[in-house]
Amino acid sequence: MGTSIKLIKIILVLFVFLILAGKPVLSDDTCMFQVSADDVPPNIVLLLDNGAEMENIIWHAGYNNSFDYTPAAGTDTITWGDGSTTNGFLNQNGYAVVKVATGKYYIRPILADLKPDPDNGNGFFSATNEITINSRSITLPFEPSSIKVDGIIDKAARFRYSKNYLNWLFYGAYAGDGSDLPVQSRFYFAKKAIFTVAELSQRQAYFGIYSFSANAMGASNVQPLGFVYDAAGIVNPNFVNNINNLGSVYYSPLAEGLASLGGYYASPKSDTLPAAVGEYCQKSFVIVITSGVSSEDQAVAAGSAPASFSDYDNDGEGQISLTDGTTTTLVTIPTNINGSTYLDDVAYYLYTHDVAGYQSGFQNVTTYTIGFMGNAESNAYLKNASNNGNGNLNLYNTSDVEYGKYHFEAQNPDNLAGVLLDAINAILSKTSSFTAPVVPVTRTTSGNQIYLAFFKPGESNFWEGNVTKFGLSSDAQILDADGIAATWPNGAMKEDATPYWGTIDWADTSKTNGIDNSARNIYTYLGLDNELTHFSNSFSVSELTPALLTTYDDSTGPLELINITGTFSIGNVLTGSDSGAAATISLVNASDISYSGRTGFFRTGEVVTNGSGASGTIANSGTTEVINYIRGADVHDEDEDNNTSENRAIICGDPLHSEPVVVNYGDL
Repeated sequence: MGTSIKLIKIILVLFVFLILAGKPVLSDDTCMFQVSADDVPPNIVLLLDNGAEMENIIWHAGYNNSFDYTPAAGTDTITWGDGSTTNGFLNQNGYAVVKVATGKYYIRPILADLKPDPDNGNGFFSATNEITINSRSITLPFEPSSIKVDGIIDKAARFRYSKNYLNWLFYGAYAGDGSDLPVQSRFYFAKKAIFTVAELSQRQAYFGIYSFSANAMGASNVQPLGFVYDAAGIVNPNFVNNINNLGSVYYSPLAEGLASLGGYYASPKSDTLPAAVGEYCQKSFVIVITSGVSSEDQAVAAGSAPASFSDYDNDGEGQISLTDGTTTTLVTIPTNINGSTYLDDVAYYLYTHDVAGYQSGFQNVTTYTIGFMGNAESNAYLKNASNNGNGNLNLYNTSDVEYGKYHFEAQNPDNLAGVLLDAINAILSKTSSFTAPVVPVTRTTSGNQIYLAFFKPGESNFWEGNVTKFGLSSDAQILDADGIAATWPNGAMKEDATPYWGTIDWADTSKTNGIDNSARNIYTYLGLDNELTHFSNSFSVSELTPALLTTYDDSTGPLELINITGTFSIGNVLTGSDSGAAATISLVNASDISYSGRTGFFRTGEVVTNGSGASGTIANSGTTEVINYIRGADVHDEDEDNNTSENRAIICGDPLHSEPVVVNYGDL
C-alpha cells in the first residue's frame, strides 16, 4: 500500500511538471500555434515614396528649415528671363536647376503640376551651374550622380530646391562657394536606409518594396516578398539591383499606393507568383516612408484593396482636430496637385478587413508610417493613418499613450536608417512577443465570463502558455476588459484585446496577479493532513523532501529523482550501478552533448557509464531544482543574470490538449 501511495505521489509531480514544461506538437497541431517571428516571419512591405518630394536635395548642416530666410525689402533682387524681378526666391513649389545645353543652365520654378517650368523665359539664366545672385557665386549641384556612391545609385531625376533653402544660400548665413553642399537627394538616403536595415535585420522578416509608377496609378512591385539575405548572410543581388535601378517620378498617390499593397496581399497564388500571405497565421505589415504630401491620388488602380475610396473611418476629409485634453488645434492636411486625404481611410480598411481571403482565419494588414523630412501637418496626417492602421480609430488626443505609437519621424537624412530599424524592431517585437494565436486552443465559460487558453511554441522543451479571462455579453460576444469586442467577426482574437487577467503576468510582480515564486500557494497531498491547504501539504522544498520524491524497484529499493552530470554518447543507454543494482535512461539527441542538468531516476553517488566508456557522477540537487522550477523559479538562469531564485520570464506552460476548469470559490 505504501508503495502505491508513493507511486501516486511521483506520478502527480511528473504530471504537474509536464503541464508546465510543454511537449512536442502532435500530428493534428497546425500553423495556428506558430505565432512568433521565429516560427513564421512576418511580411513587411515598404511603400517607398519616390515622388517629387524625394527629389529634394539634402540640406547643408548649417541650414535651419524652421526659420524664414526671405530677404528683407530693398535687398538685391533676382531678375528673371522675362525681365520681372523678385525679392528673393518666392515660388511655393520650389525650384530646379536644369542644364539645357552646354553653356545654358537655368533655375526654373516648379509649377503646380510639380514639373519644372519648361519656358526658359521664366527661369534664371547662367552659363554654368555657378550661380551669382546678391553678389554671391555658388556652384549648385544640378543632377544626381548616376554612379554608385557607397554601393548606392541615387537615380532621382533631378534636384529640387525649396525657396527657403535657396534664400538661405544666397541671402542667409551661408558663406561658402557651393563646394561643401551635399550632392545627394532624399531618395538616395531612403535607399541607403533600406540597404542598412535589410542587412541588420536579415532573415527576421520577409521584405518587399512598392513604389509609385510613372503613370500615377497606385504603386507597383519593386521587390517581391521574401528573404533578401540567404542563410550564409549573402545579400540577394536582385534585391540590390532592384533598389538601385529604382528612379523617381513626379507624383505621390499615397492612398492609391497603400490600396495597391492591399491588392497585393489580397492576391492568391498564381502560375507565376506565390501568395503574399503564405500561412494563415502569418502577420502582414506595411511601412509607408514619405514626407506625407499626396498628389494625383483620386482613384484606386485595378486590383486594389479596397476597390474604391470612401470615408471608411467616418472622420470627414481634409482636416484633423487634435487635442491635448485642454487645447484643440485644427490641422489642415497638406496636399499637392489632385492629392487626397484617403490614406488613413485605406489604413483603417486594411486593418479591419480580412484581406487575404484565400487563407482561412482573419488576415488583416497593419500600417506603420515614417515621416521623412515632413512638417508638423503632414506628420499629423501620417500619425492618423498609423493610428487607424493599428486599431486606434481617429485617435486625436495627443496626450494618449497610444497616439502616434506606430508613427516614426526622421528630420535628418542620416537618421532615417535608425528610424526605419526602430519601426521594424517594433514589428518584430510585436510578432515575437506572446500574442494570441488566430483562434484560442480551448475555452471555458462561467456565467458572463469566458476563459481562453493560448500557447506559443518554442525550440526548447518549455512552451509558453497563457490562460486569460474575458467577459461574455448577453449575446455571447467575447468582450475585453474595456467592454470592447475582443474578436473579429469570424471569431479570431484581436491582437490588442486586453483581458481582465492572464497567467502570462504571473511572473511580473508589478501586475495585479503577479507573485514571487517563493510566495505561491501550491499544494499536493502528502499524507500528513487531510486539509489540502495545510502547510504539510505545501509543494515546497521544505515539505517535499527527497525521500518523498522517489519510486521503488521492489528488488533494489528507492531511486531518487536527481541530476545526471557528465558527457555521454547520444543514442546509447546510460547505466548506473550500485551494489549490483542498475537503472537506465535513454539519450535521444542527434549528437554528443554535455548532459549537466538532465533528470532521471538514479541513486545519489552512482557512477553512470555507457557503451563508449564515458562516465559521470550522479549529483543530488535535482529534487530542489524540479520543485523550484514548477513553482516558477529561474532555476536554469535563462536570463543569464546569475540569479536562479527569481521568477523566470514565463511561468505558465502551454495548455495544448487540456482545458481550463473553473473553480467557483463561492461553492467552497
